[in-house]
Amino acid sequence: ATPSFTHVNGAGNPDENYTYLVTAVGHNCWQRESALSNRVAEFDFVLSETPGTDFNWIALPLDSGLNRASDLKAHVENNSSAGVSVLSVAQWAAVSQNYQSFSSLPFPHGDFDLTIGGAYRLAIDLAAGDTAIWTMVGRVPEPAAFSYALYETNSSDFNWLMLPLQYGAVTAASWLQNEVENNAAPGVTVFAVSMWNTAAQSYQTYTSLPVPGGDFPTRIGYPYRLSLEVETGNVSTWPQ
Repeated sequence: ATPSFTHVNGAGNPDENYTYLVTAVGHNCWQRESALSNRVAEFDFVLSETPGTDFNWIALPLDSGLNRASDLKAHVENNSSAGVSVLSVAQWAAVSQNYQSFSSLPFPHGDFDLTIGGAYRLAIDLAAGDTAIWTMVGRVPEPAAFSYALYETNSSDFNWLMLPLQYGAVTAASWLQNEVENNAAPGVTVFAVSMWNTAAQSYQTYTSLPVPGGDFPTRIGYPYRLSLEVETGNVSTWPQ
């Protein structure tokens, strides 16, 4: 028989995301357990529609076989707790400091490649109510999959990233600032860390200038925006 496991009520709670480790156990008298053969997880994101704009920032912490923005649109529409129409999917191009967008209206255009660990902005419409929960399930990537090029430009210096899964000890925006400054190469100075407040449709920001203020909790697998300066050249990499 094919083994199976169902975690009842495991999905759909954005406050609790779960990781599952798969091993095999022998049927002989020794019943030895194998090394880990698979690591899978589930992640939940709250999607909101408001009286104003309806932007929602999500990330891709898992390998769910989503390759294109059009794949992400279809997955969200088919795996949410309520009827969701994704009107557009956008990613931030740090080099040019603007958005690259895929939209299905008036016809599909602007499709682009997705990246594991990437941050993406969805514009949505809900069939009923003002919130839905999108659940993604997939393989847990190796830590090396999460690497970000951080750019300083002649205009603004915004960079979006996802807090990698291996950084569970980083639980505040100020800690994320310190982690990036201490482990990016070349070195960077992070002026601000922001998260998107979907309900308010505005940014919540921690800044270190002129004095530290506005600190907020962070979570692995979720997206954050950094404003920064690169010490040498105009591009740095984090984590190393």
